[in-house]
Amino acid sequence: MFVIQKVDPEPLLKFFREEKERFPGEIQSNWAYASLWRKHLYTVTADGQVLGYAIVNEWGTDRKRLLDELYVSPDYRCLGLGRALFKFAQPGELIVDGGNERAIRFYQKMGMRKNGGWKYPNDKLLFTWMITA
Repeated sequence: MFVIQKVDPEPLLKFFREEKERFPGEIQSNWAYASLWRKHLYTVTADGQVLGYAIVNEWGTDRKRLLDELYVSPDYRCLGLGRALFKFAQPGELIVDGGNERAIRFYQKMGMRKNGGWKYPNDKLLFTWMITA
């Protein structure tokens, strides 16, 4: 049985390190380590083992919920865990790498629609997405 819950950052640090070692390139950001304390963190677990996580940041005066990261270990993908985490975290907006087709298809299935885009100095194309009403 899978459990999704809001958590404190401490238990995730071990999971980050293990996943980055086991699946190089799957977790894209290193900044998550430094910024964990300012985020809402959600995990999906089974038998006490972390299988995935979502990081949501509330910002602005209307406290918009921006999905910073959503990750499910490759060993546990295609079981509905990402969908369940997404729904539990309830983001209203997100930013996704324009080249991450798998993520784009997933967010479209979750009801997100492209809202805008820009390029970073390294020519990485990013899109903002918003939930559709």
